[in-house]
Amino acid sequence: MKFLNRSFTTRELVIIILLVLVLLGAAYYQFVDTPVRNQLAQARSEKAALETQLNGVYAKIAEMKRIEAELDDLSSQANMSVMYSYNNSEAELRLLNDILTSTEEYTVSFSNVTRDGDQIRRRFTLTFTAADFAAAKRVITRLSGSELRCLVDNITYNYKPGTSRISITAAATFYETMAGATPDAGLPGA
Repeated sequence: MKFLNRSFTTRELVIIILLVLVLLGAAYYQFVDTPVRNQLAQARSEKAALETQLNGVYAKIAEMKRIEAELDDLSSQANMSVMYSYNNSEAELRLLNDILTSTEEYTVSFSNVTRDGDQIRRRFTLTFTAADFAAAKRVITRLSGSELRCLVDNITYNYKPGTSRISITAAATFYETMAGATPDAGLPGA
């Protein structure tokens, strides 16, 4: 082989071929092997992070299912309470105040009183934040198991990850009767 008007010896040709092979190997390592290894390492670390995140989501789902099951069980328990005469709102407010003092914060909003024959319904929405699920359960249990007839339904919750705090929103109804009651201006017609 002639290059630049000079003939290379066999030894020089072997050295040039070896040098070209070393350069090709170095280029392959630099431009193919190293980037592929870096991408594989990055993919492995992303996979580990996603698996950790997925395990956290599974744990949260399991906790939410446990809470839902307990809330469903709590909702299905029947209570034997007394239906007081109409306009028992003072006792109902005292009961709510006594029960909700154990919560971190709460709001109660009443809707209009409804009447169906002799039955009076005082519907309200209750939102509160408790320190943990057990405290929230005690509030709902005390309310639904009180001596005043109260039906708690439509319970929803918001579990705050990383803390034990839980926010509960529930709709509930106090039931009263017209038997032995004195109608007033706030009472709707029968």
